[in-house]
Amino acid sequence: MSGIIIFSLIGAVGLLGVLGYFAVSERRKLHYNTISVLLKNLPREFEGFKIILFSDLHFGFFCKLKDVSALVKEINFLSPDMICFAGDLTDKRSCQNGLEDVSQVLRELSAPYGKYAVLGNHDYHTGVSRVVGALEMGDFKVLLNSSSIIAKDNCRICISGLESAMKGKADIEKTLVDIQGDMLKIILVHEPDYAEVTGQHRVDLQLSGHSHGGQVCLPIVGPLRKTRLGKKYIQGLYSLGKLQLVITKGVGTTILPMRFMCQAEIVVITLSKRCPS
Repeated sequence: MSGIIIFSLIGAVGLLGVLGYFAVSERRKLHYNTISVLLKNLPREFEGFKIILFSDLHFGFFCKLKDVSALVKEINFLSPDMICFAGDLTDKRSCQNGLEDVSQVLRELSAPYGKYAVLGNHDYHTGVSRVVGALEMGDFKVLLNSSSIIAKDNCRICISGLESAMKGKADIEKTLVDIQGDMLKIILVHEPDYAEVTGQHRVDLQLSGHSHGGQVCLPIVGPLRKTRLGKKYIQGLYSLGKLQLVITKGVGTTILPMRFMCQAEIVVITLSKRCPS
């Protein structure tokens, strides 16, 4: 066997090893992304308010009950004030059973100011009533073109949620019609690029998932594939005029059970009215 063939085989084995490492390690090792969001009209009582944002479990597609249990322990360890789930509890390819068990695990999540969720585009394939039921059994309040008021020491902020902009009928005007104009407004929208619409309304903070951060990324090139309504805003924090947009890369995977240079994550958001010192 010639030296060229030997080196080619070694290179191929090495490449497979690297791909295998990222397929398993980056998909399963959860990263904390800590973001401080500056909001000028944040009530003083909500200074330092901690929100955990997670999304895109895609349960059933290489996401098992033990993975959800590990995620719940990680989130509870962080002692959040509020927990937000930005959709895609399920995956249209393989979620047939087990949602009742997932509900029992999600019920263990604890936050004194509540747990809120919206649906993602994949959830509509599984069935709206089925996924909403699973989330509600997990003690989440599911916001589908609706809002809820959070009160702390006689001060109030609003948390709203929209139907999926891809598979539902997102209606931000209906959602905000009864909300006072000067109240701080946080909105959960599965698809981040909907911020182009949100920014036209009096909303302070949008929380999204959907993009997976690209899931498979390359240096310089960036994400190899961008999904619809997740092409312009991919991950992290964006300031879009008066609107702040936070996007999580998500927990699970879809299409391929791997991540490359794009770790699974939950986002730890701290609300502040003061500039960091």
